[in-house]
Amino acid sequence: MKATLPLDSSLLELLGDLNREYCAILDAEFNFLYLNRSYRHLMEEMGYNPKGGLSLLDLFNKDTEGHSRIWLEAFKKLNAAQLQYQFSTLDHWPKQETRIDAEVQLVLDSGEVKYYAIGFDELSDTFLEHRFNQLKIEFLAKAIKVQEVDELLWVLVDELLSKLYLPDAMILLRKGNVLVPIAAHGNQRIGEREVAVGIKVPFSAGITGYVATSAVSYMTADSRTDPRYIQQHFEAGSEVAVPIMVRGKVFGVIDCESDKVNYFRPIHQDLLERAAEVLSVRIEEMTSREELSQLEQRHLAIINSTPNSFLLFNDKFELMSCNSAAYRAWRRFTGVNIKEGRSFRSLIPKEFSAHFKRMASTALNGQHSEEYLSWKHRNRDFQLKINFAPAKDREGQIFGVTMLIEDVSALYNANRTLRVQNSDLEKSNKELDQFVYSISHDLRAPLSSIMGLVNLIENSQQLPETKLYGKMLLDATESMDSYIRNTLEYSRNKRFVIEEEEIDLEELIRDMEQKFRFIPGYRELKFRKEFEVSTIKSDSYRIEIVINNLISNAIKYRDVSKSESWVKLKVSSRDNHWEISVSDNGLGIPKAKQANLFDMFFKVKSEHPGSGLGLYILKEVMDNLNGEIIVDSKEKKGSTFTLLLPKNR
Repeated sequence: MKATLPLDSSLLELLGDLNREYCAILDAEFNFLYLNRSYRHLMEEMGYNPKGGLSLLDLFNKDTEGHSRIWLEAFKKLNAAQLQYQFSTLDHWPKQETRIDAEVQLVLDSGEVKYYAIGFDELSDTFLEHRFNQLKIEFLAKAIKVQEVDELLWVLVDELLSKLYLPDAMILLRKGNVLVPIAAHGNQRIGEREVAVGIKVPFSAGITGYVATSAVSYMTADSRTDPRYIQQHFEAGSEVAVPIMVRGKVFGVIDCESDKVNYFRPIHQDLLERAAEVLSVRIEEMTSREELSQLEQRHLAIINSTPNSFLLFNDKFELMSCNSAAYRAWRRFTGVNIKEGRSFRSLIPKEFSAHFKRMASTALNGQHSEEYLSWKHRNRDFQLKINFAPAKDREGQIFGVTMLIEDVSALYNANRTLRVQNSDLEKSNKELDQFVYSISHDLRAPLSSIMGLVNLIENSQQLPETKLYGKMLLDATESMDSYIRNTLEYSRNKRFVIEEEEIDLEELIRDMEQKFRFIPGYRELKFRKEFEVSTIKSDSYRIEIVINNLISNAIKYRDVSKSESWVKLKVSSRDNHWEISVSDNGLGIPKAKQANLFDMFFKVKSEHPGSGLGLYILKEVMDNLNGEIIVDSKEKKGSTFTLLLPKNR
């Protein structure tokens, strides 16, 4: 039994359908036939050697039994009528438990099980945090166009809550002394934007009622043993609820339930609280617009200030008012509850008190002041933007100061990355123009060919013609597929963080040879390998891109007029770098065209198929790896591409 196997077309299709971070294929007796790199690394961390032959049944020990049992239970869901099953569950890894979003698939042969396939994504706290930040931007972009509160709640559900892997979510608003559901995702949603009727929660009933009364978030790991839990619409295993605060009062509650015990973690409560904060700010903006004519002097000062968290002080530095965002955020930043009438000194941490007092005094004298401060509370680091401005009445007289607070931690970290990337902006804009033009031309051309060939096939009555059209149809489809794959490789190289690891080049080449054998001309090419070293340390995904690109080009541009075509891969070690060279005796590259060889969409010969992205992507990858590429090519003689990879980036 082997840990990997040659990937025939059916297995390649199966792996493509999974499209997960962790993937594996098993035979009917649950022996692992193939594991992708992520799953192999996981098995190694669990203490297993996936290269020596491994069965799912081998994982039945005290540390990994839970992991193997998940898949065996999921396989039971599969049959001839259901070849795929998706689910979310808590996976048991050694020394930790991890929430995963998973699927299994079944391949039958004459009614008998041939293969099982496993695929899953890890829903870690870091993953959910990153996903929330992305979704929040999309929500805010749509929320700013919404004018009705009910519609705003549906936007929050559709653009944020439903995409955070929450099985059941509901937003309830306060109507008198009861909570009424307005928007929902999961069990209580019917139709496009409709909630099941008949659900009303008194303020004194259940977990949502408790949160509405206390204005404090609440999470229970096991609802069935929780004294506050009251079954309303279905029996929940666990539940988390957070209040929506507007102007210091409970406006509503976000409630999430799962039929599984211990489903929710602290990250879920934290993200829901932040969602409630974002929602409350937008609600306050909407309601403030309607009440503008009735607001008193201090509210006018707040509305004319920044839409972020803010506080209003009088000329004696006593708190007059604050918005709901500041009410919640200040407790998160400092642990101090904001109350009107409290002195400036009692709200500000001692180490910043004198500093803030100077900024406030400057504002009281009619000048604005703004600073960025590094802030730490309960082992959490914040980057805060603090702005003091004079508060003026209708006559323009200063009666106090406003303090505006913005948590720019995410922006601060993003700016550090932006400064590094800013030098590439002009280049990226030019590439984008080229890219849009090429997309419209290079993808539409084969697509037009496909449509024309399909029409010819439909009207052709002769078998030889049909076969010829079919071959032409396949060529056009492969051209589109190559273009799309190159585009994806370019995108992933731009976005993915470099992950260095030990790379077994012999194993990598063996895996790649399985793909090369599907490329026309590979069988006519002698493939030679010379490894002075077989293991290097770099990013395996990017190394695979560059080697695959060079060998594919050697196959594609071989000189068919020669009696023998060959390509040679050589790997050696130097003092400070690894050297990888790919040589061939193919058509070679004219010297006049070598200067533009790595330009986007550049082709040596326009009549050759391809996107013109391959060598451009190769150069981008080498730049990311701080490497160098050297080209030595003579027309009709062949080419040698030498890659120099630093051992210490």
